[in-house]
Amino acid sequence: IIDELKEYTIEHFQAEEEYMKSIGYKRFLSQKAAHNEFLEKMNSIDVEKIDNGHNEYLIGILDFVCDWLAQHIIKEDKLIAAK
Repeated sequence: IIDELKEYTIEHFQAEEEYMKSIGYKRFLSQKAAHNEFLEKMNSIDVEKIDNGHNEYLIGILDFVCDWLAQHIIKEDKLIAAK
């Protein structure tokens, strides 16, 4: 599931970044930086810990992903939609 989330995220961010460029979105660079930080976090996930049943580690990842996505959509993506 983690690999699928990474793949989807990369595709989604690429499409969103292309759209931002196409409309001349002024906060493009800060959005791209936020996307890159999220991807770095996703790439740092230790899948072996998950496979070995480290539930607290997995819960931490799930909390991070849910919080980040909710905040990003509520704050940043709404600004794009308002453009």
